[in-house]
Amino acid sequence: MWFLIIEFIIMFIGLPLVVYLEIFRIPKLLVLSIITIYCVVILVRQRAFRSIEPTVSRKSYMKKIMRRFILLAIVMLLLTLVISPKTLFTLPRQRTALWLVIMFLYPLLSAFPQELIYRTFFFHRYASIFKSSILMIVMSVLTFSFVHIIYDNIPAIIFSLVGGYLFTRTYHESRSLLLVSFEHAIYGAFVFTVGLGHFFYEKF
Repeated sequence: MWFLIIEFIIMFIGLPLVVYLEIFRIPKLLVLSIITIYCVVILVRQRAFRSIEPTVSRKSYMKKIMRRFILLAIVMLLLTLVISPKTLFTLPRQRTALWLVIMFLYPLLSAFPQELIYRTFFFHRYASIFKSSILMIVMSVLTFSFVHIIYDNIPAIIFSLVGGYLFTRTYHESRSLLLVSFEHAIYGAFVFTVGLGHFFYEKF
């Protein structure tokens, strides 16, 4: 139990703070890759992937995800017009090649690893610590939002809090890494497309 608590503190509180405070200058993608590998090793050794079966029909739940996405995409579009009108569709219009690269790589290098860590690994690994479903959901949402302090802006944390709730709810209801990764990917792709990506990548 104590090992799990220490592991949780290091992975989900300590490492984000180390990156944010630039105690060690480590590329964010490298940190994500190392943590992902660690989580995969743990899940494979404990045969967690075999025991995690989707609890819903992927086809029917995909429709639910898309209906919700269409509604929230409109909200994000309007929000961009209000808080960052100058960046509206800037990336696909002015840096099309980079935008295409992000559309291709984001699901593979960002959305999937994050969902594996913050949903599949988190729910499996810390079930003995966060014993109630509500507490597990709350902690998954909060830690997911907290890691976005690495981008050093309030909107990234707020957007991630909302996104974290959506993704955690999807995983809690479906137990499907595929579904939640897809949902994360389409929101992330739209964020970069619509003009909010600069909150999540300091070079934009």
